[in-house]
Amino acid sequence: MYVDVNYTAILPQIIIAATLFISAMADAFTSTRKWPVGMIALLGIGAGIGSSIYLWGDKIISFSQMISMDEFSLLFFITVMIAGFITVLISLKYVDDVESDAGHFYLLLLSSLLGMMFLVSATNLIVIVLGLELMSFSIYPLVGFTRDRQVSLEGAMKYLVLGAFATAFLLYGIALLYSVLGTTNLYTIAKILSTSQNPTGNMVMMAGVALILIGFSFKVALVPFHAWTPDAYQGAPAPITGFMAAAVKAASFAAIIKVVIVVMSSYHVPVAEAMWWLSAVTMFTGNIIAVMQKNVKRMLAYSSIAHAGYVVVGLVSGNAYGMSSAVFYLISYTFTITGSFAIITYLEKNDGTGTELSDFSGLSKTHPVLSIIMAVFMLSLAGIPPTAGFMAKFYVFSSAIKSGYTGLAIFGILTSVISLYYYLRIVYAMYFEEPEEKANMPVPAGISAGVIIALWGVIQLGILPSDIMNLAMQSIQSLLH
Repeated sequence: MYVDVNYTAILPQIIIAATLFISAMADAFTSTRKWPVGMIALLGIGAGIGSSIYLWGDKIISFSQMISMDEFSLLFFITVMIAGFITVLISLKYVDDVESDAGHFYLLLLSSLLGMMFLVSATNLIVIVLGLELMSFSIYPLVGFTRDRQVSLEGAMKYLVLGAFATAFLLYGIALLYSVLGTTNLYTIAKILSTSQNPTGNMVMMAGVALILIGFSFKVALVPFHAWTPDAYQGAPAPITGFMAAAVKAASFAAIIKVVIVVMSSYHVPVAEAMWWLSAVTMFTGNIIAVMQKNVKRMLAYSSIAHAGYVVVGLVSGNAYGMSSAVFYLISYTFTITGSFAIITYLEKNDGTGTELSDFSGLSKTHPVLSIIMAVFMLSLAGIPPTAGFMAKFYVFSSAIKSGYTGLAIFGILTSVISLYYYLRIVYAMYFEEPEEKANMPVPAGISAGVIIALWGVIQLGILPSDIMNLAMQSIQSLLH
């Protein structure tokens, strides 16, 4: 139903905003140990997830048609908040160890979550930009969180500068669309395009659509707009790298899906062709360069570029099944990558070392359970059954084949074979190389809990994927209607 102002439409955002405020107060009154701030963040994010589940099935369009609460936004709320919940869990010990006064870590993370939630629920291009920038400007300082490390500051600076370029493309594209259509509301744009006699004949409008897609391509690191990714991922603390790979990518793709659904009805052929090439080049480049990496964080950065290409495979079709498969892929990838970086967080030292491939040598002898779980995560990223990664790739490739893009699906499968090499290198190092002399530190409780949650998601989505796929289909249907 349509209501001009209904605060229920932003109830999860209100909960996260309130958590941010309470966390800021707690940070001000705690001196050295910041775990109480982290616990408040966990409770708030948990309440946000609970409210999103409670509101499932409702649809409210509010605030002058700028915000829509429906199954699509609620599903992505839950996805990014799960990523945030796991990130806070695995960061509890890290934040207390790395700096004596680091409570702003949780405040920035909550602020970025708030931006993501407005981003995925926005039905107006201006609100999309506002949500995107709130998310981005909270992530930039988290990438450079360890200020005494040059690689961290370098990664944050590159991310900031190229992020500004991406925003410029996005805003210019929106301005061109507005100059032709006179509106930034997605519903109104869809209505105008559906009744237009010759939408592809307006070059200004097509240029606007192209610039918007370029702007979003920067945010999700599609080739050739990926240059910031490896340095930012390597420089950021391991928990934030996982959060960026999961939540930032999921929220940005949610906005892309909305825009693609709006424009596909009138620009299906040109947009599909552009995404076909973006997907193919991204899958190939990400996997090929990942093979050459020795640093695991940098390797998984290029891997995340390739996975963005796989998500785009589901978008190329432009139909409900393809879009749903892309949503399922993002959910499965969220569990897999946050779990992987939970283990990397355990291995990473405060000075940023401990993430080379050699640091995984003999992990099966020192931490046999942790190495088994890490192997499961790597197999999921490679798309090996019965993991979530296998079902995710099965859905996106089958959607491409059903839509007549068999060549793209075959190419994606071949690039997945390439990825097996560098994922199995980590497994080989853990099981077939001798461990280096190093202290055998116990695994913190927060990291153990985060790993267990992520492992549950990977196994659950791999063995019983139909329930989540049905939810993804419901979310896309709610958006189409």
